[in-house]
Amino acid sequence: MRDRTEDQIKEQQKEQPNEQARDQSEGQAEEQAKDQSNSQLKSLSKGQSNSQLKRLSKDQLELFLIRHGETASNRERRYLGRIQESLSREGRDGLFELKQEGIYPEAGIVFTSPMQRCLETAGILYPGKTPIVIPEWREIDFGDFEGKNAGELQGDPRYQAWIDSGGTLPFPGGESREEFIRRCCIGLDKMLDMLRNMEIGFQNPAASYKQVAGGSGKVCAVVHGGTIMALLSKFGGGEYFDYQVPCGRGYQCILRYDRSGGPMDGPKAGRTVSVSRIERIQRFIS
Repeated sequence: MRDRTEDQIKEQQKEQPNEQARDQSEGQAEEQAKDQSNSQLKSLSKGQSNSQLKRLSKDQLELFLIRHGETASNRERRYLGRIQESLSREGRDGLFELKQEGIYPEAGIVFTSPMQRCLETAGILYPGKTPIVIPEWREIDFGDFEGKNAGELQGDPRYQAWIDSGGTLPFPGGESREEFIRRCCIGLDKMLDMLRNMEIGFQNPAASYKQVAGGSGKVCAVVHGGTIMALLSKFGGGEYFDYQVPCGRGYQCILRYDRSGGPMDGPKAGRTVSVSRIERIQRFIS
């Protein structure tokens, strides 16, 4: 999304979003990433030794949420949601520079949005890892505002109405914030399910759900600015726009979960874990 505070949204349409792009090669990139993810899940479930698992503590995990690198649309402050767009040269260079500074954490497992800009970012930051795709972590659908910036939307009464609402109205032809947050939460549940399945694959009854494959014990998710705002405002408290973060930056946090089990039927039938809250949230890159 774009870098702006809630008050700034209410004031004027001078400050427009940063995270958006175009729907072209989405299907192919997404399918390839899903195939790779399935292969990684199978190998992780089978061959990893318990000595390679690191336990953080009972019923919690260390999670890093990283916003993808910059694209041309981000630089031009355009609404970039469902549109597919590669990282710009400047965006790639910026990631490499931060990586050389040793800012990014070592990752035990890497999850990502299916969008091209996130997959490319994950490949730069974690070239030795096959990212596991969470389709629900796509950026919000900006509808009729996709690919446009504030200047181009001047005079559109629908845009002014959205500004006046503090960004709470649904995007014309797109998603509402509530729908988007709900979708992102489903994606977080899916991530926990995948980790749970890996744990079962190790066939270690004593293993904590919080043991993560790899030596670092850290879970990294390369996603969008909107995805980060959705998850942290939902489970960490505060307002949606409190968690804006520039491209290539992110948050370190502790995700706590419950093992109380799920309902007998419905979309969460048989679930053994669910998100409780996210805490100790802090920027790990200024």
